[in-house]
Amino acid sequence: MTASLGKTCMLRLGVDINNIKINTNKVGRRVWKSDLVGKFSVKGAFDVIRPKGQTIWWSKYLYRKAIHSRTALCRLCSKGVETLTHLFWNCPFSSSLWSWLETLFNVCIVERNLKSLLLAGDTMSPYLKDLWIRAIWGGTKLIWHARNKKTFKDHIITLDKEKRKWSKLFYDTAFLSKGRMYNNQSDLGILCSLGVPLHPSKNTVIKSYSWKLPRKGEIKINTDGAARGNPGKGGIGCIFRDCKGNVLGTLAKGLGLVTNYTAKCQAIIHGVVSAASNGWLIAWVESDSKAAVEAFNSNNILWNLETEWGNAKKSMKQIRISSNWREANFSTDKIAKRGAHMHDELCEIEVGRPAFLTKIEVPMQEYFRFC
Repeated sequence: MTASLGKTCMLRLGVDINNIKINTNKVGRRVWKSDLVGKFSVKGAFDVIRPKGQTIWWSKYLYRKAIHSRTALCRLCSKGVETLTHLFWNCPFSSSLWSWLETLFNVCIVERNLKSLLLAGDTMSPYLKDLWIRAIWGGTKLIWHARNKKTFKDHIITLDKEKRKWSKLFYDTAFLSKGRMYNNQSDLGILCSLGVPLHPSKNTVIKSYSWKLPRKGEIKINTDGAARGNPGKGGIGCIFRDCKGNVLGTLAKGLGLVTNYTAKCQAIIHGVVSAASNGWLIAWVESDSKAAVEAFNSNNILWNLETEWGNAKKSMKQIRISSNWREANFSTDKIAKRGAHMHDELCEIEVGRPAFLTKIEVPMQEYFRFC
């Protein structure tokens, strides 16, 4: 009766204990379901219990033209009807400020609205983009404040005063931004006109990484996970190679709805389980997910995978886990994507090198990354 009641309670919480492997030899512990690792936090608890508002039913009866028939004039120009579109984009006062900003950044916006202004930053250097986006968000806020001061405090609003306030936004953002300018005359001229510090681009650094062979008597398991969306339909891929670099076999498996991180963690576990079933009890596991590798090495993996990982480790004599670069892990990336297109739990095991794997990592060959 108690066990049945426990299962019912767990199902109400969205947890099917039939899909979780339980280690009966370990002491039970509390798990906070809302956290991936199962750890309780005040932030997580607040997010669960905080009240979430609902749409009120009477709004459609209140906001009607027949009730609110009087139109208010714009407080900044005293000409047009005060709507959000007019206040921020069409008002002569606001329009003068945006034109001034566009001149400073040497851009031309044909149809002025929030989206077109933000998208204009995509053509700029990272440093200029930070300054530009800050000016847009901060500028709309300043326009709103100017409108309120004019409405409620009867302040005198002038373009020069507002421009000085906008200029201060540049200085604040310049010290917070980690972005770099393009080392060209255009960026230099814009930044000098803004009067902010320069952030010259650093020279591009080319780093190399090589795929290393495992030790004698050890097999190497390269793993990867993929999700078609995050979360999305997932899959895992593993390739097993000996100390001479020969491909012993591959493993591809389809998963259900998972995150990228979960898929990469499951790839490591399935790789070790498959190695043990083939009698390869000394293994070196490599993954291009640094976060997943750190989680396994610090014994801080996802709580619902703990038992499965514990059983996998017990079946091995020796195991070490390290991270590598994606540039030197492309073969498992291809296998993982193949798994992501397979049905859930469908497994494809190949002995030796499969025909679809036309290219694999060459031992001691350098693979490059631009940093």
